Amino acid sequence: MLDVKRLCFSYATEPVLRDVSITFETGINCVCGPNACGKTTLLKCIAGQLQAEGQVCYHGEDLASALKKKPSLIGYMAQYHVTNATLSVLEVVMLGCLDQIVWRVTPTLLEQVEMVLVELDIVHLAHCPINQLSGGQQQLVFIAQALVRNPDILLLDEPTNNLDVHHQFELFELIEKLADKRQLMVVCVLHDLNLAARFGARLVILNNGEVCAEGVPQDVLDDELIQDTFRVYAQRSVFQERLLIAPYAAVRSENGAVLL
Repeated sequence: MLDVKRLCFSYATEPVLRDVSITFETGINCVCGPNACGKTTLLKCIAGQLQAEGQVCYHGEDLASALKKKPSLIGYMAQYHVTNATLSVLEVVMLGCLDQIVWRVTPTLLEQVEMVLVELDIVHLAHCPINQLSGGQQQLVFIAQALVRNPDILLLDEPTNNLDVHHQFELFELIEKLADKRQLMVVCVLHDLNLAARFGARLVILNNGEVCAEGVPQDVLDDELIQDTFRVYAQRSVFQERLLIAPYAAVRSENGAVLL
């Protein structure tokens, strides 16, 4: 269990997270919300890349202390990646273990990298330059980089960026299998409410830096929340016990302007 307690963070004088308290559990936890509501900042605070007020605890222990005992506790995949480098897939994944490399790459480390490449079915790409891969292949490589240290917590910031619908589902089916196989806690930032409803065991909705709802998707994503938070009208339905959301119009102000 990962407990975020009264987290606050500001860029200069602009508050981004305001007294955020959330409990994440093993399995896929999806964090959704409109643009600039604090989703990426939340992940960076959990990952220790930003220093926030408040506390983050893992199984009751302060996360910073838990990370000192196990530096590989968290695997983090950022939203954007620089892919114009000529590094091979093998080298990119190996960078996930940079703190384990001293003077040379050990056979144990190479085996560790190979295992995760096999697990994600991209071992055949090991010696390909990362900048020559498709968007979907690159996403798998960066997930492999986050997984190679065998973390307990996997943080994913919009992992479906630039992927078509088929590859979005293919990627999340893989994440679902990995979470089950490894007993991973996955915290995933998403914009697609249907993906979040389909794969998220728990859903957290942020708006204006605050938690406005959390729970199972079917309970959280009601008409009022979708209109007030995401500023769209949508038709909700259930197919094979899964919630489906079909947005059909933007919410407008009384004078007819689109609310941005």
